[in-house]
Amino acid sequence: MGNTSEDSEDAVAWYNKGVEYSEKGEYDEAIRCFDKAIDLNPDDADTWCNKGLAYLERGECDEAIRCFDKAIDLNPDDADTWCNKGLAYYEKGEYDEAIRYYDKAIDLNPEDADTSSNKGVAYYEKGEYDEAIRCYDKALDLDPNHALAWNNKGLAYYEKGEYDDANRCFERSLSIEPNQPEIEEKLKEVQKKQQQKVKEGIQERIDALTDEENMLDVREIETALEENQVERAGEMLEDLEEKYQEYKETIEELEGLDEKQSSLAGKLADDEIDRTTYEDAIERIEQKKADLEEKLNRLREEVIYEDYEKPF
Repeated sequence: MGNTSEDSEDAVAWYNKGVEYSEKGEYDEAIRCFDKAIDLNPDDADTWCNKGLAYLERGECDEAIRCFDKAIDLNPDDADTWCNKGLAYYEKGEYDEAIRYYDKAIDLNPEDADTSSNKGVAYYEKGEYDEAIRCYDKALDLDPNHALAWNNKGLAYYEKGEYDDANRCFERSLSIEPNQPEIEEKLKEVQKKQQQKVKEGIQERIDALTDEENMLDVREIETALEENQVERAGEMLEDLEEKYQEYKETIEELEGLDEKQSSLAGKLADDEIDRTTYEDAIERIEQKKADLEEKLNRLREEVIYEDYEKPF
């Protein structure tokens, strides 16, 4: 004997009551109501799915999966139920299974941003951050204002050590949903990491310079780094690098003039040039050398120290 219209009406009433209890977080009562609805109408996929969600909220993943499977038997084309089954496997820590069911949900409803974001979280938990980012990008293509996807994408970049991209994602999330204390804290943490990465980069450049010329005066730059004046340290280092490059080029010019003098002396000895030509050329070279030596002395005072012993 089939269900009567009265049974169906009663089943809907119990279902609605179950939904109300679920919304209030009273999942035991919700399950009781869904069971009443199922007794009256066992072929309603939505009731089985919502019963599964109540079990999932209680942390009873296996029971939730059993309910989702029943809902899928009744309505295999419902993407939400496949996604919920993926969530249950995610909560069990079975991420490959979760991804498999998310993919089924995406096949049925490729326009759902939440499922692509959930799939990204499963890849994130597997440590496959690039694949996670691809999933978040898909979610954001579908919904550019998906704050959670921006958060999760930022976390993936954070784990990859790509702090500039992480910072960008967290800031975008906060622009969409400003009241997110956890993300605000994570953003501060990322900005500290960014600063530390910049500091390390500056220190590497200092080390490269002092490896080449151990008498370079980097004391003020190192002091600025120690005091976390990172921008100032970077500006001073750029100035030092430019002056040191000019210092090296000036030395090379002087060495070139010395070689030119030697070459002229050889030509004079071989009678390739006369003495007047030689002396005129030497005079010009000596004047050029005097100018360069003056420049070199100035640069040496700016970039080289001679009376300071570096601590090692």
